[in-house]
Amino acid sequence: METVAAAENLTIEMTPDSWRLYVDDLHGAHELLDAVPDGRLRYSEAFAASRRLPASGTLANANVEHILLGWSPTDEAWHLGLLLAPQLASLRDSRWCELAHWPDPDQGAFRELAENSGLALASVAGRPFRLLEPEAPAAIAAEREPIFEEESPPPAEIPLPRLPLEFSGDWSLETGTTGMLQLVRKPHVARAAFRRSLWYAFWAAVFVFLLVASHFSGIAPPGQPWIPPLALLSALALLALVLRNQLRFHNSPDLYIFDSYQMQIRARHGMRVLWSKRVAQIQLLYVSEVRQKRRRGSAPAYAELNLHLSTGQFQFLVPSRQLRLLARESMALETGVSELRSWHCNSNAQAVALYVGQALELPVWLDRRDS
Repeated sequence: METVAAAENLTIEMTPDSWRLYVDDLHGAHELLDAVPDGRLRYSEAFAASRRLPASGTLANANVEHILLGWSPTDEAWHLGLLLAPQLASLRDSRWCELAHWPDPDQGAFRELAENSGLALASVAGRPFRLLEPEAPAAIAAEREPIFEEESPPPAEIPLPRLPLEFSGDWSLETGTTGMLQLVRKPHVARAAFRRSLWYAFWAAVFVFLLVASHFSGIAPPGQPWIPPLALLSALALLALVLRNQLRFHNSPDLYIFDSYQMQIRARHGMRVLWSKRVAQIQLLYVSEVRQKRRRGSAPAYAELNLHLSTGQFQFLVPSRQLRLLARESMALETGVSELRSWHCNSNAQAVALYVGQALELPVWLDRRDS
């Protein structure tokens, strides 16, 4: 196995059948990208977030056109990366995805090392390797768009709306007495559930009263023999609805605590903890929006928050059917799945998701659909 060091504490490990990229930090070495012989590239959550790649963690062979190496006069360094297919590049506004770089003002100190690293990756991934010679800038200009480019810095972070912030008519995001973020269900939800159960219980009592009165007192005896059994079944069905409504309410969270000290999410009903998830068990926070098309753009119609767990499953949090757009300048994202940042935020649902993501240091992705 051959090991190659690159700038910013990156390390490449190469064998004839594997190619891995690691980063060394205070907590040790962490794998960022792994090329497997079937042509797929597997990458970590951190790599996906920093390179604006899909959250699936896998890049198919068809999404990579070339393994590209070039020397940039801007920073006088060799840059090794992927030239992505146009359909994937349209989601991230760039075809270039950098893997590693080597500062080399003389152009010759690290050229062989960088070229060998690129050739090894191309061999394992099954993609063609391309070297852009520093002496031939015309080869770059001949492309319709720049093939090799520096990663442009992201826009400046934009402050989010102040708390408390309504996610829907039933839920609001607030700061608790301990200073932690809390998604709180409003009291009117409990009152509505109680009124619904009381309404069912009232009609169940009416059916039982009429059934007993007609049977024992002879008042208004039923003209058909099937009416009493039907009344009894109706009363039992209404009582079952009362029980179902109360069980569903008492087993649903009325409070989500986003604990930035213990780095976990706890779902509670009253003082009872229904479930909890550590941040280590969560890959992403997803906010999904469905928008209705109108003559003057589109308006949000439905949204929900979900956790994408490390097992690949989703944990539902809360829905919303009362969305509103925020009165602020933003760079709105197109329809589809993409990473959500503060400069994209244009709805209350997105703002709530970004607050939670910042508190728990989780990447936030938006799944936007038009109806």
